[in-house]
Amino acid sequence: MEQLKRLNNSQRQAVLSNSKEIMLVAGAGTGKTNTIISKIEYLVTKKEVLQSNILAITFTNKAVNEIKERLNISLGSNNVVVNTFHELARTIIYDNDNYKKLGYTNLTIIDDEIKEKTISNMLEITDNFEILNRYGITIKKLMQDFLLIKNNLYIKSKEQDLENQIETLYALYIMYLKNNDLIEIDDLISISVNLLNNDKEILSKYKNRFTHIFIDEYQDINRSQYDLIKLISSKTNILVVGDEDQSIYSWRGSNSKYFKEFQKEYPNCEVIKLEQNYRSTKEILYLAESFIKQNKNRIDKTLITDRTNTIPKILLTNEITKQITYTLTEIQKNKNKYNYNQNVILIRNRNIELITILKIKLVEYNIPYQIIGDYPLYRRKVVKDLISVLRFLENKNNNYHLKRVATNLKFGLGKTFFKILDDIRKNLGIETYFEIIENYNKYHVKKLKRYTNKMEEFINFFDKYNIEKSFDTLIEEIIYDLFYQTKNKDYDYLQEFLKEAREYYKRNGYKTTKEYLDYIQYFKELSTKDKLQIMTMHASKGLEFNNVYILNINSNYPFLYKSNYMKLDKLELSNNNIIEEERRLLYVAMTRAIDNLYIFGDKNSKFIKELNSFNGYT
Repeated sequence: MEQLKRLNNSQRQAVLSNSKEIMLVAGAGTGKTNTIISKIEYLVTKKEVLQSNILAITFTNKAVNEIKERLNISLGSNNVVVNTFHELARTIIYDNDNYKKLGYTNLTIIDDEIKEKTISNMLEITDNFEILNRYGITIKKLMQDFLLIKNNLYIKSKEQDLENQIETLYALYIMYLKNNDLIEIDDLISISVNLLNNDKEILSKYKNRFTHIFIDEYQDINRSQYDLIKLISSKTNILVVGDEDQSIYSWRGSNSKYFKEFQKEYPNCEVIKLEQNYRSTKEILYLAESFIKQNKNRIDKTLITDRTNTIPKILLTNEITKQITYTLTEIQKNKNKYNYNQNVILIRNRNIELITILKIKLVEYNIPYQIIGDYPLYRRKVVKDLISVLRFLENKNNNYHLKRVATNLKFGLGKTFFKILDDIRKNLGIETYFEIIENYNKYHVKKLKRYTNKMEEFINFFDKYNIEKSFDTLIEEIIYDLFYQTKNKDYDYLQEFLKEAREYYKRNGYKTTKEYLDYIQYFKELSTKDKLQIMTMHASKGLEFNNVYILNINSNYPFLYKSNYMKLDKLELSNNNIIEEERRLLYVAMTRAIDNLYIFGDKNSKFIKELNSFNGYT
């Protein structure tokens, strides 16, 4: 097997091992996915294990697709079952309509979009939740609170009335789901566990189906996932892969104890450590390893590499603007060496002030960017409508924008109206809608007569705007005139658009509306393949970038974010446990770096003090 020659000793040991239970302690960047795939290939080609008898479980669809694609190439065909936990649970539930055995008649899984709409509809038809509006509670915030309540992790504060109403609304929401045979995707695993526990036939089928089970990211599993694995793996060979130093999801139910206690559950298991790092430099690893070793409750390992470069830079400033300016200047300076997409800016959470300043500066530096998890402002329907109004005012013969404005806004000129206009254009050889609307009396078409008032209203409405005005003033007038009844969320997007227009005006002086719209179009259409990446530290897990910029490790870090954590008495989390998880999160962020690492923070930050004491590879 040619692949074995390309593995290091520890990887090869894992692949060739005949142990029934294997615990693979795989540090950051040590090639764990490659090891899993090589082990599966070895079992199929050398041990003649049927592909369909092998199950590989991981946490993300991206990881599933990577494993499937590589196995397709190496094995020629791929019948290995590669699933996320949710997909495995869904298969168990829907196989032969198993869900009917739990009393469901037609079970439907809802996603976050449907969940958001469901909650919104409940609020619209229920008039006794006025306190939510008083506190400015958004649907997104309710969804977060519902998740905590579901896991019995909701932390009550002084606002008892507010929190009681949230819990009441959650109870109504659960009742609605149950009455309509709906479940959230996060409920799939617990329902599948319920099925397996209560139906011996289903349990027997899945216990006997697989001879080998692989579980990736085992340090991140929660109780339901653990229960599912225990139920279907009692007769199988099992290999778990994990790194306790990258356990960063306790706030959503994950518990690294299942990984650490694997040896207790399986006393004869073989423990193999992957410590050869294929990503970072010695200098980055030295800082990251020294830092994470301050955690006491961990499995010790030491990552090694032959690559070397300059030591990481720790820059002491708590001013966000200075941090961003330094970062973007550095990225531009190295543009000839690194593409934009080889850089990432990592933040602890989506701080509104930081994101706002960052967006303004990115436009100033003319750097294309992608904020992971952020729906682009210019793709919002309400913003597209506003841009269409501006484009129409700039050129009234633009059929696309006229039709969008007339159809989507308050003018009542819909599909039937434009079907009439299209027939007129075709019969009379007229190019533009506006020519027909402006001169409708010239065309003796009976069907147009009923739209006379609406066409006049449409023309008169837009005649009052002066396209020569500064575009920020023009935008403000249009928002007031056309979007004053817009829902709060959409209105916020319009105000954000106006703010960006004003910032552009300040930097560039008087510019025409056309110039600004052309600028927006240019900025939107910059190559999607070469954009500076911006994301939270959590979102960066499993990724790698040549240059990593970690912003805003301030003196409040980590305690500023206690709300992310569950009730301390439920998890038996002390302040030290929280600090250790936050240290692991920063460690994950640091170990994304291939060549260069930059960390910005306040000199009084606990973590910055620790990092400064270690920085400098020796």
